[in-house]
Amino acid sequence: MRYDTTQLPLGSIDRAKAQLANLDLLKALKSCRNGNIPLEAMKPELDTCVEHLYDRKAYGVILSGYYVAGTFGTYTVDHLLQRMYEVRDYPSLLKQAYRFDIYSALRVKVEEAIAWHFQRGLPDAEAWRRKFAKLAEQELLRHTPFEPQSSVQVQEEMPEKSRAVPKLFELKPIVTKPSRPHSPAPEPTDDPYIISQTARVKLEQANASHKHTLTILKEFLHQQNLPVSESKLIDAYSILSDGPAIFEVKSVTETNEREQIRHALSQLYEYRFLYTLPEATLWIVFSQAPSSQWYIDYLTKDRGVHIIWLEHGQLQGPSIRFLR
Repeated sequence: MRYDTTQLPLGSIDRAKAQLANLDLLKALKSCRNGNIPLEAMKPELDTCVEHLYDRKAYGVILSGYYVAGTFGTYTVDHLLQRMYEVRDYPSLLKQAYRFDIYSALRVKVEEAIAWHFQRGLPDAEAWRRKFAKLAEQELLRHTPFEPQSSVQVQEEMPEKSRAVPKLFELKPIVTKPSRPHSPAPEPTDDPYIISQTARVKLEQANASHKHTLTILKEFLHQQNLPVSESKLIDAYSILSDGPAIFEVKSVTETNEREQIRHALSQLYEYRFLYTLPEATLWIVFSQAPSSQWYIDYLTKDRGVHIIWLEHGQLQGPSIRFLR
């Protein structure tokens, strides 16, 4: 039996509960967000909905709910991904593993799923291979010790539909000059990685929203008597009370913020390695508040990245206190 929700007020707890009874988990979570309803207020209904979805093997729907609102059910992300693999739902497995930035723990299963796509000649097979190759690079950069002679191979950024074979570049750290403590070292103009990265960020740096957010950030840092510099790659670089800080500005909307977050993380890890600044804190500055609490928790709690955003012309966010 399905409940008619059309007569129930938008953003109301009654509407959300009816949607859960209909197993419309994502619609119910949207109602909670619109009505500022805490998930704890509907825990029994949520648990029942998740159990019914689990029994129907709708693991992707549950994971999509976690993606929007954070983990709230009995089942972990890893368990649900494992169940997807067991029922051979390879397209959903790749989608959700990529969403939750999980690769090393699922390496064999992910590669099997990608091979399944190639065997069937599916058009997104190459795109998935490239996406997970970038995830592998990010994991390697996060866990590579910062040693003067260390280097990492990175794959050239390519459009998803491109048939060209991506080039491989060797990413080597650039040592900062002691005589310029408040500014990253200049980049060599003949470094193929620098050239590739510079081309990749040109569009973002030309974006009006990006420029506006970056201007507000620099003005704020100057007001706090903090030095601010920039480079061909880094949006803003400063020395805070606890050491150097690298800022990456991202203009976001509800439709592009997940990809923008992924790009920002990748860039920050690469810049910290490239400039040999293992002690630097990493900052993402959004043009507006993220649409989901999950993003905030993921970045601040899981990745240890500081985040702030622009709201009514002022910088806000959970990490703003570290700049004052």
